[in-house]
Amino acid sequence: MEAALFLTPQQVSKHLSLALSTTYFYCETGQLPAVRVGKHWRVPSDKLQRWLEKRMNGKKEGR
Repeated sequence: MEAALFLTPQQVSKHLSLALSTTYFYCETGQLPAVRVGKHWRVPSDKLQRWLEKRMNGKKEGR
């Protein structure tokens, strides 16, 4: 089975063990790579993976 190209905030929250409100906050403030599709947030899975790798290496996204 192929991995999802875009994840919902609920899926991201579960994957990262974050509160859903925190995930939405990260999306809204640009701290998490996310796009709006209509009224809904979606997180590209490849960008999420790179974001996690950068954070694990002690670097912040965009710096």
